[in-house]
Amino acid sequence: MAPTVINVQGKAKLYRVAERAKLDIEISSSEYEQSTASANVVTTVSSLQNQLDEICTRADNGEISPSAPVSFYSIGSLTTSSDDEYDEDHNKTGKRLYKATSSVDIRFRDFAKLGEMVVAFSTVPFVSLQGIEWKLTEEKQAALEEQAKLDALRHAFKRATGYADVIGRRNVTPVKIDDTHYMFAEGRVMQTARKVSSNASYGIGVGLDFEPQQVEVNATLEVEFHAE
Repeated sequence: MAPTVINVQGKAKLYRVAERAKLDIEISSSEYEQSTASANVVTTVSSLQNQLDEICTRADNGEISPSAPVSFYSIGSLTTSSDDEYDEDHNKTGKRLYKATSSVDIRFRDFAKLGEMVVAFSTVPFVSLQGIEWKLTEEKQAALEEQAKLDALRHAFKRATGYADVIGRRNVTPVKIDDTHYMFAEGRVMQTARKVSSNASYGIGVGLDFEPQQVEVNATLEVEFHAE
């Protein structure tokens, strides 16, 4: 008797507490003079970089020290654009507005410092906080992805054997595994946080007390089984 073909989907979902926080910052300025808009952004970015360099102590090889509260940061290129200015009635004023924009990506391992810097950056002119993305280290993420895929395969096998048992088939063999549907999802939020008082003994100013979110890893597999 020919084997019965069983196609099922296996799913798995795992959670781990975030180990890193990615803070996205946008720096932008709109002015009637392009040079003024660009200067506002360049000056602001330079100031932010100086603040970051102060807390990013370096090892002998030039890399950021593992003990630093920030594990990585990068600065986006300066972009400029222009558009007609409109009044509140949506009529052109005849003037041009020039906009300059840049961005900063900061990865925090110290969440107390994250809260402190969020408060500090929120008052800086031309700065807009875009949100916080909670992440795992690359090593932990890779390990969790593999675990999720294996758990999804176990789920698919359990479903297939259940179907096979109903139709009187005892031997179930996977013949095709498709993991192209695998997906990694992670929380992104400018979450509610508790304001804390300054504490000189810990070197922390007035800031926000962020509790790290759980990072969610989803895996979905399409598996074909033969049941005999």
